[in-house]
Order: sequence, then C-alpha cells, then structure tokens
Amino acid sequence: MKLILEIGNSSTKLAVYNGFKISNINYLENIDNSRFLVNLNNIIKNLVLKKPNINQIVISYVNRKIMTKIKKNLINKFPNLKLNILKRKI
Repeated sequence: MKLILEIGNSSTKLAVYNGFKISNINYLENIDNSRFLVNLNNIIKNLVLKKPNINQIVISYVNRKIMTKIKKNLINKFPNLKLNILKRKI
C-alpha cells in the first residue's frame, strides 16, 4: 500500500508517482517546528493503528531541516518502510 504524506504550504490533494494515482493523503503544515513534530507524530501513530500494511510512503520535499526530521521519525517508526521523495529543492 502506498501513502503520500504531503508536507508544505500547498494544498495538494492528489499526486502521481510512477504512474499511479495516490489519493490517500495526510497534509501537514510546517509553519511552527514544535507543532510540526507533534502533528507528524500524531500522523505516524494513526498510520500504525489504522494502516499496518503500509510498505511505502511518498513525501514531497520541503527543506533539508524538515526532511531530516521527517526521515528520522518515519524510519524510527517504520524500519522496513520504503521512503520515496517526489521532488527536491536545492
């Protein structure tokens, strides 16, 4: 199962990754760093409870600082998870 975690200030509701439509989206605003981590952890807890068969998460790149937090949290909670990044900013 694929899940997209849309992170940023856009309101994207649908993404295309490798030709597949992914409509199972959690949207997360990254305005306040402390609030961001709380929201990210809540989303991860919900994923663990509701979707235990997720094997892949697709996220869109925001910035290096936020991406580091996201990767660290997701990899700690889902060690066998395949993490894909849709777009990168330099």
